[in-house]
Amino acid sequence: MFEMIEETYRFRLENKIYELPLRFETLLAYLRRQGGDLVPYSKASAYFVQYPEVEPLLASLEAFTVFGTGEVLVFLSDELSHARRLFVFAHEVGHIYLKHARHRLLGYRSAAEGQEADADRFARCLIAPPCLLERKKLRTPEEVTALTQLLQEEAELLLAELPAELPESPLSRKLYRRLSSRRTAVRRVLLAALPLSLAALCLQYLLFPSGALLTPLIRSLQRSACETVYVTVSGEHYHRADCYYAKNAFPLPLDETTRELYEPCAFCFPADSPE
Repeated sequence: MFEMIEETYRFRLENKIYELPLRFETLLAYLRRQGGDLVPYSKASAYFVQYPEVEPLLASLEAFTVFGTGEVLVFLSDELSHARRLFVFAHEVGHIYLKHARHRLLGYRSAAEGQEADADRFARCLIAPPCLLERKKLRTPEEVTALTQLLQEEAELLLAELPAELPESPLSRKLYRRLSSRRTAVRRVLLAALPLSLAALCLQYLLFPSGALLTPLIRSLQRSACETVYVTVSGEHYHRADCYYAKNAFPLPLDETTRELYEPCAFCFPADSPE
């Protein structure tokens, strides 16, 4: 287990991935840098002639990877929830990064249980870095899910496999510093921008109470001031007050600054989410 944890640290550091929660788009960018691509099941028919083994798998697997001639294709079901989709895709990325046996096809929950178990562990530790869980003393699946968006059942398995005290390593220390520094940088930008937004609103109401001479920027700030969203200290998404992932979150106005720093939660803002 320790070796797999180190592999995920190495993966994040090599690819400069310091975000939490981990974004689906980040993994997709990695796949494309490796010369691969993602194929939703809804578009898989275009590959049936080239890869005849693909069609029968669509009904039984959530995802699988095909190593073709000069290409790597990850086929992924369109019917998965956001969190499940992220986990399953991270599993397939694990196959690729760990250089598992490339016998043309690797499928999620296939017969190669050794490789499948390793890819599962890779996905869990990639989404929820154990060094962060250890430093924050997260001990329940609910806490891990709220911080990282790892599926709760996978968080249970991760916590069950981790030792009571996880030993530190140069990679774990380096990754934790990167994760912490990025979180601190986001908070500093946010705190610096909020007073400017509030000052602009105050100025508008003092100088132009009728609203007739509002600039486009102040108009945007005025509209967004009517809506409040919630973000966590380490998160990259904004949420509604009743969202499961808004636990221990603090309120922010949904203004241009918030939209720059955060993305909409796929669960409580499904219409706005890029995914």
